[in-house]
Amino acid sequence: MLEIAFAKDSKTYALYQELKDDLAEVQVQEGVELKLSFQDKVSLSFQDKSFNPLCLDFVSGATSSRLFKGGAKEAVVKAVLGKHNLKSDGPLRVFDVTAGLGRDSFILAKAGVKVTMFERNAVVYALLKDALLRAQVLDTQLPLPTLAPLGSYLAQALNYQNPEVIYYDPMFPAKKKSAQVRKEMQYFHALVGFDDDVLENLAFFLDHALKKVVLKRPKEAPLLEVSGRKISYSLDGGVCRFDCYVN
Repeated sequence: MLEIAFAKDSKTYALYQELKDDLAEVQVQEGVELKLSFQDKVSLSFQDKSFNPLCLDFVSGATSSRLFKGGAKEAVVKAVLGKHNLKSDGPLRVFDVTAGLGRDSFILAKAGVKVTMFERNAVVYALLKDALLRAQVLDTQLPLPTLAPLGSYLAQALNYQNPEVIYYDPMFPAKKKSAQVRKEMQYFHALVGFDDDVLENLAFFLDHALKKVVLKRPKEAPLLEVSGRKISYSLDGGVCRFDCYVN
């Protein structure tokens, strides 16, 4: 069950009004009770657990520290850029087709990549858009990704020119991560579950990326082959890896 709380005089009430019909359609894992609050910030909490509410923040707090350090040394940046040099080769358009918390997109944008994010879950979208709006107000010079309208890239692909790179991070069980990340994963599992259409989506993305698709996978997960297409190379990301399919 998802409970929605809002205040008409809050800074996020307009966002609630924008998304309220879509939020009414959100399905939560059976037996789980979540509360989404539209106050000065958008936050998500479990009704029956002592977790701190989940609220995204790109410019302040502990979460932002790694984001501001994002640069060419980040594994996701290395995977997406490959041999592309932003100074000599020009801008690189990247679609993050599973935006989630937006961290990888933020790191890529901070490194100079032109990122468009797609998110199909209305609750996650609300958290993400609120964080982006607050970031724009707090730092007008901060390079930020662009957030597409609510919905999957598959549903909106005809509205966009194909990007050079598609970044795809499907949901998988978290392992050997910090307690804070485990809490976040529990929120996501309650809302999103696990993706069981990875191969179908990957085939679609391979048809739409001009240069390559970067697939984020658990480090020990098997390599995926789609319609005879094998990965071109992989990069180690610590607890995960980035499988690159070059077109």
